[in-house]
Amino acid sequence: LMSVVAVVATVVLRGEVVMWLATRASKRIHARMLTSLLHAPLHYFDRTPPGRVLGIFSKDLDALDALLPQYGLDCAQDMTLLLGVIVVCVWATPVAAAVLVPVVAGFWKIRGFFSKTSRETKRMDATSRALVYTAVTEALDGLPCIRAHQQETDLLRHFARVVERNGKAFFQTYILQPWCILVLDSLSAAIVAVTTVLCVVLRDTLSLSVANLAISYSLLTRGKVHFTVRLSIETENQLIAAERLKNFLARIPLERCSGQPQKSWPLYGAIVFRDVTMRYHPDLPLVLHGLSLEIRAGSKFAVVGRTGSGKSSMLACLLRLVAIESGSVEMDGMD
Repeated sequence: LMSVVAVVATVVLRGEVVMWLATRASKRIHARMLTSLLHAPLHYFDRTPPGRVLGIFSKDLDALDALLPQYGLDCAQDMTLLLGVIVVCVWATPVAAAVLVPVVAGFWKIRGFFSKTSRETKRMDATSRALVYTAVTEALDGLPCIRAHQQETDLLRHFARVVERNGKAFFQTYILQPWCILVLDSLSAAIVAVTTVLCVVLRDTLSLSVANLAISYSLLTRGKVHFTVRLSIETENQLIAAERLKNFLARIPLERCSGQPQKSWPLYGAIVFRDVTMRYHPDLPLVLHGLSLEIRAGSKFAVVGRTGSGKSSMLACLLRLVAIESGSVEMDGMD
């Protein structure tokens, strides 16, 4: 009874610890991503497809929350069980160790080949899925224009192309599993065959119970080997979500902030531009060149100029829609 209670307590404690660690890590990553996204400048959203942001915050975060802890825990459990099977077979028939070494090496080589292919198809699936999200959001945003210009047929064709592209990547990911099962089950059958033959050859030196134990445990490898390899590869594939989250977080530029203003600010509304230069992106030329002006508090002010003279750019600087490159924009003496 005490052994049963100890096993149950260990299983529950193991699950609780893994879930606590996974939930804590997921919360921290989500908080960092959301904070960085809220502090990103406006030009980042102009250049980043909305489908990429939706895919990161939906599918990739879901993989980090639910799939990665589950696959990781199951993989560790099955690997421990498989290691125990190999130890029992070698203990019962030590001669089997010489044969199991090349078989295990074959398992490792097949896993490496399958892992590389599966990892790349998983990346293709994630990338093509972002195009589907982008197509949906862009269609919803531009629905009046699409209907006004009667572009429904072209939109359906474009959506069918991106869905087909995503379906091809997903199918490649799915079709790899039967191949992996077939090859690994063949190697598992080799382990069973070697163990059985050795038990027959060494029947004069082995007891019946030991031979029965070795053959029974070797039969477990037929289902557990390919399942363990698949779990390890799925765990590695789900880590691609963590990789995408890390890359997404690293590429978000942060808007410069000089601190929080007082609650009473602005009090008068005086605006001063001091030698302001601004460009919409680091790769683009300047649109404001040393702009300096002063608008007194309470006064009415109008900006007149031809197209492209910088009227909207000056307003964008005032509202901090675009970060200025040099100079300062002060309101009631605060930059």
